[in-house]
Amino acid sequence: MPVLSPDDHAFFDEHGYVIVHDAVPREDLDALLEMIDRLVGLDPSTWYKPPHHDGAFIEAYQQQALWNTRQRPRVHAAFAGLFGTEKVTVGVDRASMNLPIHPDHPGFGESLPMHWDVRMDGSDDGRLGLQGVLAITDTTEDMGGVACVPGVHKRVAEIVARQGPGFNGMRPELGDLKAKAIPMKAGDLLIWTVRLLHGSLENRSGRPRLAQYIKFGRASDSVTPEQYAQRKKVFATGAPPARCKDNAQVEQPRQWACRPDHQPNLTELVS
Repeated sequence: MPVLSPDDHAFFDEHGYVIVHDAVPREDLDALLEMIDRLVGLDPSTWYKPPHHDGAFIEAYQQQALWNTRQRPRVHAAFAGLFGTEKVTVGVDRASMNLPIHPDHPGFGESLPMHWDVRMDGSDDGRLGLQGVLAITDTTEDMGGVACVPGVHKRVAEIVARQGPGFNGMRPELGDLKAKAIPMKAGDLLIWTVRLLHGSLENRSGRPRLAQYIKFGRASDSVTPEQYAQRKKVFATGAPPARCKDNAQVEQPRQWACRPDHQPNLTELVS
């Protein structure tokens, strides 16, 4: 059964994003909260101390709580509906705890400039790519959640053309473009096109913004059955993604989070 209505599709086409309300049940959110508390700590007495860090990301990828949400039929159906096909593949991404800004702890809760996560310098092939984030708790406009420039996905060529010679294809000068924070309720799933400029504003709320990043891609006909079998084997064994294996991005004391508690339980959507 489709999750997105014709109005949802029209909104996505016009603004570059859409919100799927109640994408996961309460039990999934509670499991994510327990995971975050166990890995980094939810109590304010633990804030701004390791393993909290100013990047906000929680380097956890294969924990069961993360797989619970990735495998929800409503989440799968939302991405599949936007791609226009049931043949989609799930990515392995992480969670986030963005603490409020604090005068004694610079770097925490700061804004993230508007950017693209793929190069928009003419090297992209123009196909639809999607990104998503799940709100674990209610996220108001002042909490440092996702912000974007609505509708700018239709003006990529125009924006790229006016950039200077040092443009890296990902972080343009905005000029008169304005970013808008997107409030979300706990359990809401925000999905946006990779052509939409996005980032975050400062967290001035006094509360942490808690989220899980969820991404699906269109399944490629060029991928062999053997390659898909290997991908599912990695999922089933709970192996960390490549970014964890050489410790290139994950320094102590966060390295442990790349290891799961046990092999994830996968449903027929994955296994």
